[in-house]
Amino acid sequence: MINFEKMTLKAQEAVESAVEAARRSRNQEIGVEHLIAGMLSIQESVAVSILEKIGADAGSLIKDVEAIIARKPKVEGGSSQEYFSKEARETLDAAFREAAALQDEYMSVEHLLIAVAELNRKGELG
Repeated sequence: MINFEKMTLKAQEAVESAVEAARRSRNQEIGVEHLIAGMLSIQESVAVSILEKIGADAGSLIKDVEAIIARKPKVEGGSSQEYFSKEARETLDAAFREAAALQDEYMSVEHLLIAVAELNRKGELG
């Protein structure tokens, strides 16, 4: 269960946007790619600013993530209950641990971005 009370408003918005991205794409499973799309889609995203400062092209990254999401399995007909994949849950848990390690009271988009980068570096993301 995600503790929204321990997240900044922007982090909450990113997670909600991830869920919405999954719904729009008819993906039952909310994966790390949805979390990334959520981070990149919020207004005045710190994630976009950070990525651009390190030389990444946020526009290309968004297109790449959307292409990955488009290839995910879709649920047809009826209503389905979305759920977070194991990797997405691990990413959110890692973001909360990162916030705690930095002695921040709330998990933010920055912590989520660090968690994605760190788990990817360790090869723990698919």
